[in-house]
Amino acid sequence: ISSDGKFIAYVLSEAEGNSLWVRQTNAANDIRILPPLKADFWGLTFTPDATQIYYNVFSSDKVDPELYRI
Repeated sequence: ISSDGKFIAYVLSEAEGNSLWVRQTNAANDIRILPPLKADFWGLTFTPDATQIYYNVFSSDKVDPELYRI
């Protein structure tokens, strides 16, 4: 949940893999940020101004997790 309480970021498990989504708390519309990947997302965190999300991706073909910002 963003610090201002306006957004929720979450991971949705789909047949093709896991995808990253954002929802506005005052609306019922969900927006897919990333398409399904054969990987796990961890540590979803909004920046203090709620304009970006940091997340870690763990995939079976990599030894270490990768940190991304979107």
